[in-house]
Amino acid sequence: DLKELEHISVQENQLFGPIPQSIGNATNLVDIFAQINQLSGPLPTTLGNLVNLQELFLEQNELTGVVPVECAAMTSLRNLWLSKNSFTGGMNTFCNADIRLQLFYADCLGTSFPETPPQVECECCTICCNEDRDCLPNN
Repeated sequence: DLKELEHISVQENQLFGPIPQSIGNATNLVDIFAQINQLSGPLPTTLGNLVNLQELFLEQNELTGVVPVECAAMTSLRNLWLSKNSFTGGMNTFCNADIRLQLFYADCLGTSFPETPPQVECECCTICCNEDRDCLPNN
C-alpha cells in the first residue's frame, strides 16, 4: 500500500525502466527525487493523482514522449526538474494559474552550432537546457 508514502529519494541509483503506473496510488507523496538514473519511457498518466507533490526531480534520465495532460492536476508542485531527458511536444501542461512553480527546468533551449530547435516548448520554464547540457535562465 503506497498511500502513506511521503518521500521517494532514489537519485543516482542506476534505476532503469519505466515509472510504474502504480506511482499514482501514493497520493500523499510530497517529493520524488529520482534524478540521474536510467528511467525510460513516457511519464505515467497517474502522476496527475499526486496532488500533494511539491517537488519532482526527474532530471537526467531517459524519459520520452509528451507530458500527460493529467499532470495539470499537480497543483502543489513548486520545483520541477525534467531537463536532460528526451521529451517532445510542449511543457505548457504545467503553465496554468493553479500551478505556481518556483523552479522549472526543461529542455527548451536550442543550440546555435549546429543550429537546432528546442526539444520542447515551454512558456513558464524558469531554466531552459539543450542537448549539449547547457542551461540558461528563460527570459
